[in-house]
Amino acid sequence: VPMLFRKFRGTLTNVSNNTPIFRLPEVLLIFAEAENQANSGPTQAAYDAINQVRRRAFGRSLTQPSAEADIPEGLNAQQFRDAVLLERAKELLGEGGHRWFDLLRTGTAIQVIQAAKNITLTEKNLKWPIPQEELDNNDALTQADQNPGW
Repeated sequence: VPMLFRKFRGTLTNVSNNTPIFRLPEVLLIFAEAENQANSGPTQAAYDAINQVRRRAFGRSLTQPSAEADIPEGLNAQQFRDAVLLERAKELLGEGGHRWFDLLRTGTAIQVIQAAKNITLTEKNLKWPIPQEELDNNDALTQADQNPGW
């Protein structure tokens, strides 16, 4: 998706950037996803949260409906979750690897990356191995606790 990426730019006199760790759009998108998951489908509060983020990005009033910016009403739980995850990918672009962790936590990393990059991935590609030294030093761990593929 072509995007204009201008956040966190320095100026001619101040080239360093103070990158925010946590922004309001992330809070709103977390809320929208949680509200959807907790209620087995999107509520009006979930739609309001994601639409606030989208309206701001489109330069629209946060409180007024916008046919251009708002996501369509009537989505089921999975469609709404997909819309939130896509919005997180766009909104949090370049901010601390959010997309990677979203893909891992939703179990969609292999599917999404393979489709986007036309490469073959396995479960082994998603996690580092537990170092053998750690397995040896902890009696509670066995080789069966090792991450898949390692």
